[in-house]
Amino acid sequence: MGAIASVSDLVARMSGGSSGTPENINWFKSGRVAGAAAPTPLAGSMHSRWLEEGVPGHAATPAALLHPTNVSQGGMKQTDPSGGRQKWLTAFSHLFGDAGTILLVDRLAQVGGLSSSSTSNQSIASTITRYTNGIGNFIWLEIDTQPGSPTTTTFHFDYTDENNGSATTYEHQIGASNYNTPQQILIPGLAPIAGVGGAGVKNMTNFKLASSSGTAGDYAAVVAHPLCFASANLAGIMSIANWMQGCLPVEILTDACLQLILFTNSNVYAPSEGMLSMVEA
Repeated sequence: MGAIASVSDLVARMSGGSSGTPENINWFKSGRVAGAAAPTPLAGSMHSRWLEEGVPGHAATPAALLHPTNVSQGGMKQTDPSGGRQKWLTAFSHLFGDAGTILLVDRLAQVGGLSSSSTSNQSIASTITRYTNGIGNFIWLEIDTQPGSPTTTTFHFDYTDENNGSATTYEHQIGASNYNTPQQILIPGLAPIAGVGGAGVKNMTNFKLASSSGTAGDYAAVVAHPLCFASANLAGIMSIANWMQGCLPVEILTDACLQLILFTNSNVYAPSEGMLSMVEA
């Protein structure tokens, strides 16, 4: 296992010494989806930036089972470590046009095409290829196409926990007016809170609506692993998580698909930008 031994070692690696192979990725999210303003978010909720335009570019709407990697459109597209070394995130910054927090995750699996009107179990088998012990992984539901005449209902996921036990999440509400807008995350961070082990997700198995949430809507289920937070307490003021603060380093696994999740403090979906800094050790 590689390690960054000291501040001096970090400086040497960031400057290209000690085979550090430094990589800095500048990212920008425009606040636009499919050529139009992104849907207005709900304050205090979480929102996927997977389909949002910017740099790196946006992803396609999820369809069949996919295990995204570092070459998948929508991710940060960092290079994999080389020479038997490991890659470490050493700084993560976030500048947002409003107050909010950005979460960096590794997107492990996605299954799209889930119906907003079916009340049957919708199979979403999705055995993961990174963080395979399941610990720390969580599930969320993304809205890809807004249902027509949306109505309030609840849903849950069935999944396999870190002990290979069959588990079910709590029922969570889909609102008729909130949490039912295209490209928003619906209940991101839906953790395995009702599970046998309760510490993570190895595999999603089913998605089920208690009743129809509307006609012709399209949802996607996602398993991800959280990596790092950066909070912007004031609009237009950059925040940064870095090695010197004790927040990092965090390992970036080979093939990781790095994605951004936004926690917004208000009903504002503003552009944002930042940087990821990484080295190898």
